[in-house]
Amino acid sequence: MKNLNKISIAVVCVFALVLASCSGDSDPVDPVPADVNPPATYSWLDDNGVETVSFGGQTTRLHQAAIICSKMGSSDATFTEIDEMFNLGEGFYNPDLNYSNSGKKVSNKTGAYSANSTEILALFNSWIAEFTSDVVPAMVAGTEATPGVAGVLPDGSSIRELNAKGMELDQLFTKGLIGALCGDQIIYGYLSEIKIGDDVDNVRAETGGYTSMEHHWDEGYGYLYGLQPTQGVYDLNVTNGDVLLYKYYAKSNFSDIQAPIYDAFKMGREAITMDAANGGTTMYSDVKMREATTVKNHISHIIGQKAYDYLKGAADHLDAGGERNGDFFHGLSEGVGFVVSLQFTYNDGVPHFSHDEVNAMMETLSAGNGLWDVTSSQLNDMASAIQTSFNL
Repeated sequence: MKNLNKISIAVVCVFALVLASCSGDSDPVDPVPADVNPPATYSWLDDNGVETVSFGGQTTRLHQAAIICSKMGSSDATFTEIDEMFNLGEGFYNPDLNYSNSGKKVSNKTGAYSANSTEILALFNSWIAEFTSDVVPAMVAGTEATPGVAGVLPDGSSIRELNAKGMELDQLFTKGLIGALCGDQIIYGYLSEIKIGDDVDNVRAETGGYTSMEHHWDEGYGYLYGLQPTQGVYDLNVTNGDVLLYKYYAKSNFSDIQAPIYDAFKMGREAITMDAANGGTTMYSDVKMREATTVKNHISHIIGQKAYDYLKGAADHLDAGGERNGDFFHGLSEGVGFVVSLQFTYNDGVPHFSHDEVNAMMETLSAGNGLWDVTSSQLNDMASAIQTSFNL
């Protein structure tokens, strides 16, 4: 952790050095990289020794989302129950999670920064309605899933519950939320100009605490690390019930970007805090925005890579003569969910795939009997487009 008194002194010293350098040299001097030294862990104390990092709302929503996603695969789930949790933030066993106590719910943060937020929210609500009206009765009756008929299929020791299109709706819902909740909130919300731009308040009150800009940055951090049991550090072996972005961030195939994401969050927060310690200047604004871009690009890579992996894996399975069995539908359903999340990725200010482009892929995946009918050629075409866009 870092004390803000020391930061203020450091900023003044560095600023003086910059002025001295500029007065004797006509070449511009970039003072930024060398002097922004974040703490070892994601922790900053104010002058009173009080922690300024806070993202309790994100932790609450990640807990809520995990429970809702679990209910989306339960044979005893009802529409009223899931709808109440998702849209009203009520009905959780732990009363601290209920909106009446927390003031938090998942629905109002789902696709919230998208121009198509109404349509996106309607999609998630349609999955809730379809699961409880069509899939749950089939699960209870033990109906075998067949083309055009909702039901269940074995997958080793597991049972996969499919809608009439061969899709596991809990997988669509969960993987879709990775982008629509976590990706959208981090990329187009808390690490965007509207939340951390130079016009956002970054002047610390005399009584201490965090600035608005610091808090916004921390809230972005919280949508990735919010369920980690020890605040400020992360453990790749502990997801602590997180079924969204952190679950995939922690996987070994993303080992090359795990530390860079964490370090970028720390570096960006340090830059914001150094400016706050100097009275709300924008001296380190370029560092902040550079680190925000790093986070956005790496998080987007996770979504793109998983969408590609699942679609390509399903295509290869079919090309090898594999059956459309429980394992096939499970994996491909995960891929469909990640396809939904593609519209919340970041590629130089815009998503890698637009809302309309994602809808076009979803129409292909849902045509006819859906995943019962989709061909390896169609899956390969989508996987290839994703591979090209993300340079995988």
